[in-house]
Amino acid sequence: MDGNHRVSFVALSATLWSFGLPNVEFEDDADTIAHDDALVPALESKNGSTEPFARLLADLIQRSIESQA
Repeated sequence: MDGNHRVSFVALSATLWSFGLPNVEFEDDADTIAHDDALVPALESKNGSTEPFARLLADLIQRSIESQA
């Protein structure tokens, strides 16, 4: 589980950078829990809803942009 988290965060960073977006920070345990909770609907639903994760990612990107300003 831990190795998968590390690899997924590296893959997420690489994907964001490839689109010219800033890296996002999972600053505390609450951010990591929110990440995991946002992925549950995608993993458990028949249609693989990614909307909760997309909303979380948008919020983290916005937070990253605001912290750089």
